[in-house]
Amino acid sequence: MSNKGLIVAVGFSLFLNLTGLRWGIPSGEYKGFYPGRGENMSVVSEISPEYVKDSWQITRRGENLISRSVFNPIRSFHPDEHNIIKSISNMDPGKMDFNPHFFEYPSFFIYFTALILGLASLAGLVKVTPDISFYMLNPGEMGRFFMAGRAGVVFLSVMGIILLYKAAENFFDRKTAFLAALMMGITPLYVINSHYMTVDIPMVFWITACIYFLSMSWKSGRLSFFYLSAAAAGIAAGTKYPAASVCLILPLFYAVMKGRISGIFSRQALTSLILAVLFFLITTPYSILSFPEFKRDLFYQVGIRGVGLGSSLAAMAGFCRNTVAAAGSGFSILAAVFLAGAVRALFTGKKPKLFLAGLFFSLLPVILSGSTRYARYYLVALPFASILAALLIADILKGRSRSITAGVFIALLMLFPLSKSLAYSFHMTREDVRIEAARYVVSDIAAGSRIIFTSDPWIFEVPPVNPNDYHVEVIGMGSGLSKAERGSFLIIGELQHYLGYGSRNDEESRLIGEIGTYGYSLEKRFKRTPGFFTLKFDSDNTIHDMVYTHPAIYIFRKT
Repeated sequence: MSNKGLIVAVGFSLFLNLTGLRWGIPSGEYKGFYPGRGENMSVVSEISPEYVKDSWQITRRGENLISRSVFNPIRSFHPDEHNIIKSISNMDPGKMDFNPHFFEYPSFFIYFTALILGLASLAGLVKVTPDISFYMLNPGEMGRFFMAGRAGVVFLSVMGIILLYKAAENFFDRKTAFLAALMMGITPLYVINSHYMTVDIPMVFWITACIYFLSMSWKSGRLSFFYLSAAAAGIAAGTKYPAASVCLILPLFYAVMKGRISGIFSRQALTSLILAVLFFLITTPYSILSFPEFKRDLFYQVGIRGVGLGSSLAAMAGFCRNTVAAAGSGFSILAAVFLAGAVRALFTGKKPKLFLAGLFFSLLPVILSGSTRYARYYLVALPFASILAALLIADILKGRSRSITAGVFIALLMLFPLSKSLAYSFHMTREDVRIEAARYVVSDIAAGSRIIFTSDPWIFEVPPVNPNDYHVEVIGMGSGLSKAERGSFLIIGELQHYLGYGSRNDEESRLIGEIGTYGYSLEKRFKRTPGFFTLKFDSDNTIHDMVYTHPAIYIFRKT
């Protein structure tokens, strides 16, 4: 197979990733759903650089907190993207201060995005100003920031496909390379997260870069490539912490390459681990320069995810249950192929076993946490799983000389996950359900009506409602809702209630029943799921972060 296979894989990846890239970014089109010029500036004037810098801790303490709904006009519909922009705003390059004051992620992707925005500013594509009111009044300008950052993610996503192809070609052959690159490029979870300005896909890119340099070292025998793989592994960890476990493959690789188990403890293996740590520190320098902040945020993340040895049967049961949910939703039928490829590697040569070890090492943080909260946590293992699955398929096709037979087999295997990825990409080109609900509020609910939210309205969870047009009130879920006046409206978003795994429909029935006990009846429901022809995806059984693009919105009325 020629390099045409690489062109096909890259072509699919570009099309899938660029389609719907504007999903959910701040837009001037939505200004009517927010307070207009001057109406919100008294609150905005309180948003000092010092407040932004410490806002993560203020949020946790719940003291002197500016309502999060104030920031809705300049946030995207993804819950994490604004963290990148806010971290960049905390830095002061003119004073050589590059501290993002945020370490729930490492810093490399923050710096990478800052570089992209800097170049975009020089090209006149974005306007950079410390005056946050400018973006509040011109949300479309903030939208340009998100588009620039997402473009950077798409670049890394496609480059990851290319590097995986080259790595598999170096280790095995072009057929395996094509299959591995194609499978990773059309994996729904990979495609969906390639639309977001978040750390997940950049982490996968650096893991893939690590594998590529390992392949070059294997092919050439040169130690320099081995050390470059260590640097890439360190940058992967400097992009997202769980990637640090991938570094464990370095000593094992060196031992396998040299053909002696003692290579694990060799000077070269130790040097590679030191290099990985060094590049982590280079990409997240304030982990040392501002260690108290680093420790605070890292321990917070570890704490809320329950990372530990987790020996209980309940923890293992949770891990297995959530793994099935995440794999089924995020990888579609490819999850079964990945698993079969991993099992096959147990009975084959040393190179497949090396990738099997990489698969295990990459999943180690998920295993130690005892369970998972999001499907995207499994992206760390995708490059290893893709190559193992490609080896399995290539072995099945071995000896079949007619390319048409291979083509039909691959096409049938890839059809369902490709359909899901296409469904999500096209879904992101349509008007988001939050905006659809917001338009309904404006057109069908009389101005001056009382609209209730159960928590401070956040654009990620609920549609925007202009508090100058309606009497907006926040009443926590409970008896307070029973006392609300008749004729008032209650708006609830599905994402306000965490779905770790399970049935969306069951949760919906439970929610509607509970709200009914407070005297409310369902007035309108907004629910649109990604689909490709007659196929519908994640309409019922799924996991939390697979619903970000299509959460159900419920509008109730007190009767």
